[in-house]
Amino acid sequence: MNLRPSAVRSIGLSAVAAFAAAASPASAGPGGDPFALPSIPDGVEAADEPAAYTHYPFAPDARFGGNDRNGGLGAIRGGLIGGGAVAARSVTLDDGDVVTAGLVTSGGTYNVVLNRQSAGGVGVNWPATGQIYAIHADASGRNYSEVNDLKLFDGRLYVLATRLWTDTDTDVDVIVFDLDGNRITRYAAMGTTAAERGGGLAFYQQTTIPIVNYVIVVGEQTVSGRTRPVFSRASWTGSTTLIRDESVGLKVIDIPDDFCATSARPCSMSVAGVTTTGSPFLATSPQRIYIGGSIRWDGSDWDFAAMRVTRAGDLVTGFGSGGIRRFAVDADATGTDRLTGIAARRQGGLTDYYDEVFMAGRVSQRCDDGIGIVKLADAGGAVATFGGNGTGATVIGGSNGGSGGVPVCFIGSGDDLPSGGIGISGEHLVIAGQRQWRTFDTNELRGDVLFGAVRANGGALADLRSHRVISPYTGTRQDSIVYGLSVDSGGRVAVAGNLQTGDGRLAFLSGRFIGDRIFGNDYETN
Repeated sequence: MNLRPSAVRSIGLSAVAAFAAAASPASAGPGGDPFALPSIPDGVEAADEPAAYTHYPFAPDARFGGNDRNGGLGAIRGGLIGGGAVAARSVTLDDGDVVTAGLVTSGGTYNVVLNRQSAGGVGVNWPATGQIYAIHADASGRNYSEVNDLKLFDGRLYVLATRLWTDTDTDVDVIVFDLDGNRITRYAAMGTTAAERGGGLAFYQQTTIPIVNYVIVVGEQTVSGRTRPVFSRASWTGSTTLIRDESVGLKVIDIPDDFCATSARPCSMSVAGVTTTGSPFLATSPQRIYIGGSIRWDGSDWDFAAMRVTRAGDLVTGFGSGGIRRFAVDADATGTDRLTGIAARRQGGLTDYYDEVFMAGRVSQRCDDGIGIVKLADAGGAVATFGGNGTGATVIGGSNGGSGGVPVCFIGSGDDLPSGGIGISGEHLVIAGQRQWRTFDTNELRGDVLFGAVRANGGALADLRSHRVISPYTGTRQDSIVYGLSVDSGGRVAVAGNLQTGDGRLAFLSGRFIGDRIFGNDYETN
């Protein structure tokens, strides 16, 4: 069996059961690696990939990986092994420890779990549990279906998770832990009778007296087949209680009919995440909030979408068209583009600042799905200089299948899936997911962890490589995928996903990538 996401935006129970993979075109790389692509020398923008390898801006951190020393990527042990171990998100604490959040089966029920590793990738026991993991189970015994986000803010760990209520009804929870692994509270972020799903978390702090920490919860709600973003805000009324801000409530954001074709109206938009710019602590650096997702244009044709909202969840009309921007990336503008992540950065000074917004996801390329990245300016317009083709987008991998209206496809090729979203590390955009491929001799379906970097300014590909993870359980290379990534204050990228251990079982996968700018190889030691 082999691992892949059954749907790029679905992480959880569906991912546990998704085991097929497809193939990637092979190209020669350093050390004879047939799954590596050429990189572009650091500091040079180029439209095409160079013929020779010269420099990698990122490399797996060989110091991370615990006892297995699996090149910066490895399985998390300590009981988290079985048919239902799904790692989804990770974050780095101030002391360098890496916390990974996901789902694990316990007594036949999917529960939320936090695992902790040291800066060297060795398991660390939580003081609250005496073990390397802390588990949260729903008091009513119901399954969690997805972990949608994990964030660290002001000394607390916040997990956003989608919880099953009935076969057709889902709720969204925010589960908060302290840094010892104690659960502080479970906050029901939505809890209506509609089918709901988590999207992302954001935070800010009211700096006037009294100081108040606000938690922004973004998700989606599906009613009568129509999906729309939902915005809510909560604050702490004490040390253990989160309460919804009733002045905001559960704000369902409507998508005007102009954003989809007549046959798809009223319009639907699914949510992939939320990002902010500006300091959440300083009033002198105003914070902006961007929600990313996909708008259904017509039939199975979905396009990337971003919106800017206020702290009360209202659309900022100066961004895009009435606060929303839709962008088609695929080769024929009729295929499926599914956003998996959104990131933004603040540029300029205190008085002349502006934002740049980046969207990444899976795009249809006629034959093979690829990774599409879009860059939007402060007002929501596409940055024409990004990607080199004047559209504001760049596409990695996949295949247009020849030219003209007749695709020329090769059976057995595969996809690059950016399931891990997108982050910003210095001047690079980082993406992670899975590269799917077939073996040449047996035509077996396989998948490897994919990690790539793209220059945030010009969109040129800086690095895109797959990494084969060796299972500590079997001693052989196994299928793997990354569902989430986070960038710490030092620019290091922590990733979370799954490793197939054999016999259809899954284990948590955790890893770290570091900037490799000193020696230009994979063995940087400082």
